[in-house]
Amino acid sequence: MLMGLDARNRDPATGESAMSYEEKALEVFGKPCNCGQAIMVGFAPRFGLEPELARGLGRSLGGGLGRLGLVCGAVSAAIILLGLACEAPAEERPRNDAAYQAVREFAARFQALHGAIDCRALLGIDVGSEAGQAEARAQGLFLNRCPLFVRDAARILTEMLAEKPTA
Repeated sequence: MLMGLDARNRDPATGESAMSYEEKALEVFGKPCNCGQAIMVGFAPRFGLEPELARGLGRSLGGGLGRLGLVCGAVSAAIILLGLACEAPAEERPRNDAAYQAVREFAARFQALHGAIDCRALLGIDVGSEAGQAEARAQGLFLNRCPLFVRDAARILTEMLAEKPTA
């Protein structure tokens, strides 16, 4: 089970509006946060994380895990946070099972919107090389496409936290 939001779509622990998490993630993306950092920083109040710790946790996720073009950093960060949100008895197996189910659900929702969860497929360019990064910048992908991925990852994470699904 995921720890959720209250009936007014506010976090009971912080009083934050769920929309403020998405807005904060978009606000910090690219200024100076990468996609993974943006999700971590945007949701930091929800999970009691200090902003500097949140930035550090997301630092290596950008560009599909350190510019490897693998899982989108925004997706990876949201998945990490889903793991934190999973409630279960003290035994780890049910907690892990709940987290794995949440990951599958998140990935399915993100893929339904964008057709993939990996950076290389989402951008259509291998950002693991200098040439690929230059091409992505020239096409404006980091400015025009990546904010959509950050927005949707934040939105899906917010929805899932509000739904409180069970494993």
